[in-house]
Amino acid sequence: MFSLFSDKRYLKSKNKAIYEEVATMFSVRPQRVYKLAHGKEANTRKDQQIVQVLLKKGIIKRVDQ
Repeated sequence: MFSLFSDKRYLKSKNKAIYEEVATMFSVRPQRVYKLAHGKEANTRKDQQIVQVLLKKGIIKRVDQ
């Protein structure tokens, strides 16, 4: 479940179109992509694939292990 606070941040994001594009590719909510782009741990293989796409698109610069 997403908090209202994170939804507000997502709605004001400059990269919202990219989050929506990636979310469509992986059949997830754009808010999930937003959270992964902002530091949420990638727990599943799908999350890891989303992070890799965000890296290729230049949305995130590096992934800390």
